[in-house]
Amino acid sequence: MPLRATVHSYRMALRVRASLIARQLRSRPASHCTTRHATPSRRHALSLPPGCSYHADFLTVDEQDALVEAIKARLKGTGYERDHWDAVIDRYREREMLSVDDDLAEAAVEKVRAFLRSEQGVTSFLPPHCIDLAADGGVIRPHIDSIKFSGRVVAGVSLVSAATMVLAEADPATGEPRPGARESELRLEPGSLYVLADESRYDYAHAIAPEGRRLSLILRDAPEDFEQRSL
Repeated sequence: MPLRATVHSYRMALRVRASLIARQLRSRPASHCTTRHATPSRRHALSLPPGCSYHADFLTVDEQDALVEAIKARLKGTGYERDHWDAVIDRYREREMLSVDDDLAEAAVEKVRAFLRSEQGVTSFLPPHCIDLAADGGVIRPHIDSIKFSGRVVAGVSLVSAATMVLAEADPATGEPRPGARESELRLEPGSLYVLADESRYDYAHAIAPEGRRLSLILRDAPEDFEQRSL
C-alpha cells in the first residue's frame, strides 16, 4: 500500500477512535476522578498515576478572566486547524505566549511557575503556550508529549469549560495506551491545575475531551540539554 494511503488510513482510524472516546466521556458522571479497566467497565476510588497531581481552584476567578482575555488576544485572527502534524489534536488553535501584557494575567502565569519551582524543582521553563479547543469537534487524542522538546514536567491550567482527562499506561513503542490498560479519569474544572511529572509524564498516555470550548495554558520545563541545542 502506498505510504500516503497508509498515513491517511491511520489518521482516519484515529479520528473515529477519538470521536467515540469523546462521546463516551461526555456521557459520564461529573465526578472529579475515577479509575476503570477497559474490560469490564468498572469504576472505583481514584488512584492517580505516580507523579500526577490535580489542584482545584488553583487560579481565582479574576485570574482566570484575565488569562482568558490574554489568550484570546494572542489567538486573535487565527482560525481553527485540523489534523495536527502528529495526528494528536483536532479543531484547535495554538500559539506560544512569549509575553503577556496584562499584569494580572502575567501574575497568574508566574503563580504556576512558582508552584512548579517549589513542588517539582523546576529551574528552567519553555515559553508557555495556549490551546483553544473548538466546541464542535475539538479533541486531544491519547499521546505522550515528545521527549525531544520538553523535560520531565508538563502542567496545564484549564479555562472556560470543564473537560475530562484520561490517562492510561502506554506502549513505549507507540506512545498509545496498551490494550486493556487501566485508565484513570480526571475531571478538569475551570481554574484547576494538573501536573504530569516523571512516570505519569513519560509512561502514561493522556487524552482530553472537552465539554465545550476549552482554553488552556500549558507549561513545560526545558530539557537538560536545551541550552546546548539552542547554540
